[in-house]
Amino acid sequence: MDRKQPILGAIMAALTLAACGGGAAPASPASSAGAVASKPAAASSAAPSTSGGPASTKPAASAGAAASGPAAARTPVLEVAKVPPGPPTPQAARIAAVPVSSRPPLPAKYSQPVGPYTMYMEVIASAAPSTAGLLAIPGCVVDSVFKRGMRVVFRYSIYDMSSGGKPITDRDGSTTKVQVAANQSVDGFFIPRGAPPAPPDAPWTWAGIWNVPTDFPLGDVKPMISLAGNGKTATINPADFGAMAIKIVD
Repeated sequence: MDRKQPILGAIMAALTLAACGGGAAPASPASSAGAVASKPAAASSAAPSTSGGPASTKPAASAGAAASGPAAARTPVLEVAKVPPGPPTPQAARIAAVPVSSRPPLPAKYSQPVGPYTMYMEVIASAAPSTAGLLAIPGCVVDSVFKRGMRVVFRYSIYDMSSGGKPITDRDGSTTKVQVAANQSVDGFFIPRGAPPAPPDAPWTWAGIWNVPTDFPLGDVKPMISLAGNGKTATINPADFGAMAIKIVD
């Protein structure tokens, strides 16, 4: 056996974890009897339909996946259904055929100044195991649906519009928190993306790591960002800048 393979695997795991908020490398599923959990599949499995209805197709499991743990301990991450082809022009593009004067009116906020802050947020299924022992497969991907017990990464950037759009960092004394419920928040850390030591051109962002409690209420979560320090105090709603709520499922 090539002894370089385990070493390369460990290096790649470390790179992935660092890019998604860091954390200890997960134990190999092959060496553990614990379940490896993921978000629910988008469609249920079924045999191909003989009546013209949709037929579910699951990605074929590779030899590596089959060896990584018992089938009963793994949940499919992605399933697709075979259906009739859709139209070549997406429905969202149809609005372009309507004169601007006849298009639906926009909310008032789209004609108002952004200030005093603007931001961008993405929510990621962490590549590191959660405190409940759940691991997203695949990890380090943007998502909006998470199971109870999963590890969620809120990655965000904030800009001070009163300073010409200057990025807000911890170097100016600022601190941030991500509020996920009335009585629950997680600290934000200003960190580079990439395995340490990060490359000189690595982008830096705020990151909040949330281990979803196993008894957390099901349904939508609309995170809010609290900003403080350096004479600044503000609560920023990511939804004002295009971020969508995430959903917690069982």
